Amino acid sequence: MKTTSSRALLFASVFVYFICLTQPGFYAGSEEPVFGPGIGLLLIGWFAIGSGAGFSWLANPVLFLVWNFA
Repeated sequence: MKTTSSRALLFASVFVYFICLTQPGFYAGSEEPVFGPGIGLLLIGWFAIGSGAGFSWLANPVLFLVWNFA
């Protein structure tokens, strides 16, 4: 049986993740964001898995698996 604190931490993790999706993903030396909100990076980030920069996108499916088994 899950404890109340572990459920609270899971909820907080999901909540913060979805808040982060509304923020700019990264900046590339300018005042304006390169891609806009993080939701865009989540949706198209898997296209870059073959490059070095796309490796970090694999943290998303791993996080979803952790949430599923938590």
